[in-house]
Amino acid sequence: MTWRFLATLDRETLLVVTAAVTLLTSVLLATFSRVVPGEVRGLRYWVASFAIYGLATAFRIPGEPGSGTGTFLASGFEITANTLLFIGVCRFFHQVTPTRALAPFVALQSVWLAYATFVVASVRSAGLALAVGQAAIPIAIGVVAWRSRSRERLLSGCLLGAIAAWSQAAVVIAHTVAMLAPLPALAARGLPEKLFLAAEMLLALTGAVAMVQVINERTRGELEFMASHDYLTGALTRRAFFAQLERELARAGRSGLWPALCLIDVDHFKDLNDRHGHLAGDRVLKSLVTVANDCLRTTDTFARYGGEEFLALLPETTLEEARAIAERLRAAIEAANFGTPDAPIQATVSVGIARCTADGRSLDEADRALYAAKEEGRNKTAVFGG
Repeated sequence: MTWRFLATLDRETLLVVTAAVTLLTSVLLATFSRVVPGEVRGLRYWVASFAIYGLATAFRIPGEPGSGTGTFLASGFEITANTLLFIGVCRFFHQVTPTRALAPFVALQSVWLAYATFVVASVRSAGLALAVGQAAIPIAIGVVAWRSRSRERLLSGCLLGAIAAWSQAAVVIAHTVAMLAPLPALAARGLPEKLFLAAEMLLALTGAVAMVQVINERTRGELEFMASHDYLTGALTRRAFFAQLERELARAGRSGLWPALCLIDVDHFKDLNDRHGHLAGDRVLKSLVTVANDCLRTTDTFARYGGEEFLALLPETTLEEARAIAERLRAAIEAANFGTPDAPIQATVSVGIARCTADGRSLDEADRALYAAKEEGRNKTAVFGG
């Protein structure tokens, strides 16, 4: 049925549809970039790639397969489109583009294509030169997507890798059939080329869906991060912290190993702002989070409570252990320079510590301990009831 359907289609129709699909995909991706927050790395390369590929397909419409300058230009555009697509994928997954390997590969492919077209006038050699890139670039895209899968935690990485593998297989099979033409009857009706063009059209549609999906998933992840992390400092938000606290209390209720809670306040922060300016105060808060993350354990949770106050949740930690951790944090902040070597800025913190229990009074108890630490002269740690 597929062969009969392809036999009824003419080459020009398939090329027109493919060109229209790829150009519309380029427009779709360009429009999509306006409705997602922030910049999507690599998206501009994808937009350019699909637009150039649509132009390459349009160049093939007037001529016969593999003939003349028009086909050479179309092939050159396809090489450019494939290269831009690969660069876009590398940028999207925050991987370095292997320029030292990519540039010689593209140059060699272009020289091979020009030699086959204008020197020896070999349609088969020119087609093979183009097919090498059409096969190799999708394989490379699949490798990049697959390697990024676990780090990015995007199911779309697997999908993108699969799409790249399918496109590579389709191109190689179609090109092999077209070059070797093992079935003269099919070749006479142009079925190998029609199969190739139909595969290109299908992959253009599938590629558009895949790209929209990866952008959606990346955007959703960024929105979730923005909702759970403080914009200025990058620490968890108050809401995200208490959600984590509820989970930790539920686990502690089963194990009997209760966490400790630290309430941390920057001493004389208003005076620091008045003396050094609000931008310097912001730098202190951001740097303080970095210092805290270095001092705390990987299992601990650190969040901005509000203003210059922060919270630290220490799972399965006794009050004695919590005080030692809080002392380490306090000393590290006291020793840090939050300014520059020429204009140092010092800051200290007071820390209140309490045991977390199911009665929900831990935050109030930590606040009382913090008040006691300030009463002792600030730059102190205090344990509730201790």
